[in-house]
Amino acid sequence: MEKTKHIHSLRTYLEVLELAGQLTLVKKPVSLVHELADVATTLARKGGGRVLFEQVENSGWPIFTNAIVNQNEAALALGYSLPEVIERMGFAIDPKNGISPSTSSTAVWKQNILQDEAVDLDKLPIPPYTNGFAAVVQIQKSNPGESKNVCMAAFTAHVNIKEVIVVDPDVNIYDPADVLWADINRVDWSKDVFFVPGAQGHEMDPTSDARGVHTKIGIDATYKPERRDYGERIRYQEVDLSHYI
Repeated sequence: MEKTKHIHSLRTYLEVLELAGQLTLVKKPVSLVHELADVATTLARKGGGRVLFEQVENSGWPIFTNAIVNQNEAALALGYSLPEVIERMGFAIDPKNGISPSTSSTAVWKQNILQDEAVDLDKLPIPPYTNGFAAVVQIQKSNPGESKNVCMAAFTAHVNIKEVIVVDPDVNIYDPADVLWADINRVDWSKDVFFVPGAQGHEMDPTSDARGVHTKIGIDATYKPERRDYGERIRYQEVDLSHYI
């Protein structure tokens, strides 16, 4: 496929999204209290994905959300077609393909430096990150032991995987917030988590030893009605996007 513009920063990623017609701009002022999250979630559910809020109340920063919420967006960010992503990710994490670091006397980030009393962590945009060593699996569970079996199957399916979270069909495995909801609300940490010590992982995993040996973890984040009926789920409310776009 024809490669997209080289992405090496958030700014260049935004440029690629805009050129591809995949960046939604919200110019209307929005509140950080519920409103911004409701708009972003509605866009993600409707396939709108990436959104830049240009005017956020009580904030000196524009806010970019939904950076990568599905496989197609991951392919765009990497500059490859969807079928190529798995192969390219495998290439990237292979130690023999590593790139040696180089030193430089200048850096772009040095253009924005705050020191001493000027530092206010509440004003800094701090995004969450993850890595390629975890897997989330969705199943229609019929027996209590199935989740553990699924975790073990995932561990053996790919050596890199060190954490597996098993969820129900009502959880969107492509939405980290939904997976976290299941993790918090459906896991008893004394009963629903198990460890596989001394398992083979990837040498580049920072938690492993030099040969890639570490402990894997399986998490059963499925609903267990035999314990307790937790009631109806609380979800972000969908909003009318015509008010914002």
